[in-house]
Amino acid sequence: VSQQSQFRPSTGGGNFHNRHNWGANVAVSAGAKVWESANQRHSVGIHGSYDQGAGSYQGYRYQSPPQWNAGVSYVYKFPG
Repeated sequence: VSQQSQFRPSTGGGNFHNRHNWGANVAVSAGAKVWESANQRHSVGIHGSYDQGAGSYQGYRYQSPPQWNAGVSYVYKFPG
């Protein structure tokens, strides 16, 4: 495999008005090529991600359920 792993950076963001009104989010994702054919026309990869948010609105705290995603990809490169 010419490129063994490929990681994507994590991201996050949010806002803060005061201790009763704020919000935040974090997202992390990663992917890797796990197999490539000898002629480099076929490849298989895996990837996954995680995302969650939390915050407070007028003093009431909230937290979103975590979002987990995973997948497998197949790529075929046409000749020419």
